Amino acid sequence: MKYRPPKCEKLSEAVIWTLAAEMETPPEKFRPVLYESVDPQALDEIFRLEDAEGRVSFEHAGYRITAHSSGTIELEEVKDES
Repeated sequence: MKYRPPKCEKLSEAVIWTLAAEMETPPEKFRPVLYESVDPQALDEIFRLEDAEGRVSFEHAGYRITAHSSGTIELEEVKDES
């Protein structure tokens, strides 16, 4: 699924908003917390520059998350193969 979250100051906030919407959970009650999978400050710095391009992917809360410099966030549910 692809999402275009509302304009957020930080990429980490956009990721949390997107996951919370997908899981139908208020962002402030979302668990596990993002820093258990990725450093939120580092995530926020990746596309800080206006002309930065690219994407970053990581897994969190059962999803593979890909955040694009365009602002699009993709979620793909990770299947447990055990």
